[in-house]
Amino acid sequence: MATLRFTLSILLSAILSAGLITAAHAQAVAVVSVDRSQILMTSKLALGCTRTEKDLDNVPCNPSAYAAASKLINSSCRYMNAHIMGWGTLSPEPSPGVYHWDELDRRMAMIRSAGAIPIITLCGAPDWMKGGAAGDTDWTKLEVAPTPEHYDDFAKLAAVVARRYPDVLYFQVWNEFKGLWDRPNNNWDYKAYTALYNDGYDALKAVNPKIKVGGPYLVIEDTFQPITSRNMAVLNYWNQNKHGADFFLIDKGNIDYHDHSTYTLDQMLSFTHTFGDAVRQVKTISNLPVWYSEYYIDAPQMDSTPGTDILNASVLYNMLLAGTSVALMWQPVETGGGLEGLVTDCRTTGGGQPTQFYHSFSIFSKYFAPGTKLYKTISSSQNLEVLASKSVLFLINASSQSVTVNLGARSIPMQPYQTLLTDSYGIPILQ
Repeated sequence: MATLRFTLSILLSAILSAGLITAAHAQAVAVVSVDRSQILMTSKLALGCTRTEKDLDNVPCNPSAYAAASKLINSSCRYMNAHIMGWGTLSPEPSPGVYHWDELDRRMAMIRSAGAIPIITLCGAPDWMKGGAAGDTDWTKLEVAPTPEHYDDFAKLAAVVARRYPDVLYFQVWNEFKGLWDRPNNNWDYKAYTALYNDGYDALKAVNPKIKVGGPYLVIEDTFQPITSRNMAVLNYWNQNKHGADFFLIDKGNIDYHDHSTYTLDQMLSFTHTFGDAVRQVKTISNLPVWYSEYYIDAPQMDSTPGTDILNASVLYNMLLAGTSVALMWQPVETGGGLEGLVTDCRTTGGGQPTQFYHSFSIFSKYFAPGTKLYKTISSSQNLEVLASKSVLFLINASSQSVTVNLGARSIPMQPYQTLLTDSYGIPILQ
């Protein structure tokens, strides 16, 4: 059979060279082989989410929708993250030494009940740490950073948070360099951030040396290349001047926030490799585990077939192969028609159902979790991405054409932009 496939492959190449059929027709068949005697790598990729103001603990949910949503979110998110202020929580220290914990306590209780590994992001900062009056909260200034004279106060608050939630062993310091733009140098103020980070790092480690701390939580810009030179200046400075770190944080969308061009789905699929490229580039300067603190996908016909699922599948595929350790989606509940969300709006009867985003997210979470051995695969089509574990095969048809996948003696039809999970024999697994 192997000899026959090889002969057919040579014949097909000869026919293409002679121009007797077009490349488009040739792509209608893809030959896939899996060699389970050769381990390609072991997955490190764990998935999770950041709980926000649109979440189950912050909106009036229908009871049945709440139950359905909780089940889906809890089963697919290994990590869950909460911010100390904003995005669903009030100021934890509205005045110096005066603490308010109700919302963060509630959020952490929800995360604990989910059985997830908790993460806390040290952002935002009470107003009195950034030029405001004690006791006041101006929510239009949520994204303003503490002033340097209050970095120590922010670090002390970090220590108080760590002592209040001793089960939390993962902390992210600040969020996307909010309020730290260096206008004269047209770049983020990486010196100020690193000072803020180091104070927080020292304070957390003093509470418990087992706490793991990560930074710099930088948004990776540009649609087409992994990390620009000015982004690398930020990453290099932090990496060389940090007091310590346990994981390296980056943040990325498939389309740069400042890129207002319109792209087709095929073009967007051609960019997904940058999620893996960015991780590989970080690994050239650091041996730390690399996390995506946030990742975003823009798609034609947002949250609809086929754009959301195929793009998410290809993004996660590239993250996994690059050795990414954690990827957090921004919010698990879709309430505003945007792309974020594993489940639909839970405020009405029939809500809390899986979105298109959920499909591939849950497959990677369940079948390609950390520790899963992946085996060598070969696909004759560059548009057919393939992952194989001992028990399953995941096929990603990143093409606008239908394709017949030949897997040994089995032929598997796939529609344009379809993802398909099968057992090791190529028999589809119903999700």
